[in-house]
Amino acid sequence: MADRPILSIIIPTYQREDLLMQCLRSIFTAEKPPLGFEVFVVDDGGGLSREIEIGFPGDDIRWVRLPKNCGQANAQEIGRRQAKGEILAFLDDDCIVGKAWLGEIERFFATHPQLACMTGRVEAQDTSHILARTRQEIYYERARRIAGEGFQAALRAKWTLPECPGVLLSDHLSGGNFAIRRETLEAIGGFDQSVQFGNDRVMSQRLLGEACAIAYDPALVIYHKHDIQYRTIYRIAKRKMERHFSGGLEIHLRECLPLFLELLRAPFDIRRHPEMYRADPSRIKVYLAFTCVQVLYALGGLLTFFPMYFTKVLR
Repeated sequence: MADRPILSIIIPTYQREDLLMQCLRSIFTAEKPPLGFEVFVVDDGGGLSREIEIGFPGDDIRWVRLPKNCGQANAQEIGRRQAKGEILAFLDDDCIVGKAWLGEIERFFATHPQLACMTGRVEAQDTSHILARTRQEIYYERARRIAGEGFQAALRAKWTLPECPGVLLSDHLSGGNFAIRRETLEAIGGFDQSVQFGNDRVMSQRLLGEACAIAYDPALVIYHKHDIQYRTIYRIAKRKMERHFSGGLEIHLRECLPLFLELLRAPFDIRRHPEMYRADPSRIKVYLAFTCVQVLYALGGLLTFFPMYFTKVLR
């Protein structure tokens, strides 16, 4: 292993040892890049057992254990500061990388020295559950949107991005599947450790705001274990709303109105996504699952909005 590897892989984790082990095995059984790599596992206060290290005795893994849970952005930032690679790649612990994942990162940055950040394709590990298929269709829709010429032109114009012949650009990086040049991440100050939810969205906006293009490479593929619990969608919606409530009445109303509209539109929203019906031969199951997801997103936000709003008003 080189003293200073070209690639550092950083994996935040929290109380998912079985999934973490699958993720690590996929990395060390993938095709190895010629210039070497290292792995940082950052346990975000989850009490990661030291027994897991026994399964990877000869592999170049650094184990970082944080005393308390502070969120993904904090764990990623701590990993960034300790990593040595010129390229920093970030994975979620519930992902399995494709066989060419490591080599694709090295190849892409060597081929495109003018680009500083890349994100990739997300596939589902298992699509036997209707909710997993429904969620995967969201990733497919995003990929189709990115491939459109109109989208590419609008994105470059909006953020004053350079022309990148032969490369698709994205307005969003997948927080569990992206790589970035060390110097670029350092130049924007690393990760915002105050962010508790939506770290990938925040990082995307910060990069684009600096006219840093986010390349989308479909060959950079990971297989994600989609959460199939509806209560998880509800929690995501609540967290999504909580981060907005630091302003005044105008901001509250601006956030609340779209949620009412989403709730009213939910039973009809699938008309905008006719491809969803192809996710399952039983169309009623697809309709009910998709509608339930939309309702939970809106309802979770509204039930967060009203207690916080009236608390502020009564003060």
